[in-house]
Amino acid sequence: AFAGGAIANATILLVGDYGTGTVYSAIVDGIGASNRNIIEVNMATPALDIYAGSSTTPYTFTNDTKAHRFAAVFNGASSIGYLDGVSRTTGAAGAQSLTGLTLGGPYNGSAANCFNGNVGEVIIYNRVLTPAEIAKLDTYLVGQWGTA
Repeated sequence: AFAGGAIANATILLVGDYGTGTVYSAIVDGIGASNRNIIEVNMATPALDIYAGSSTTPYTFTNDTKAHRFAAVFNGASSIGYLDGVSRTTGAAGAQSLTGLTLGGPYNGSAANCFNGNVGEVIIYNRVLTPAEIAKLDTYLVGQWGTA
């Protein structure tokens, strides 16, 4: 999917838990220091954020051990992060492109920041999905994983 070069606009959906730990961890991380699209969890807060050169406004959540549905729409100035089908974090996440993909970190190259959790399924599109398309995929993920 990434062999043809960098992707500037992308939508990433996944099912997983928040993981454990006390620092930032990347559930999904683009490869390289300057070309990254990240779905990250800050367990110190705890908060969910998306990043592609700068961060969206973090969404604070209550940590639990349940599986959740995450989605991130990366499109520069108006990126959106979803949690369990609801838009939770928006803003200028930056315009860095996705040139590769790492599942579970290490965030910022630090082994201490690897994601310590579970991921059941990942869906990636090389374009921005509409809210209706995201809702349809969210319904699919609820059916597959029982994460209502």
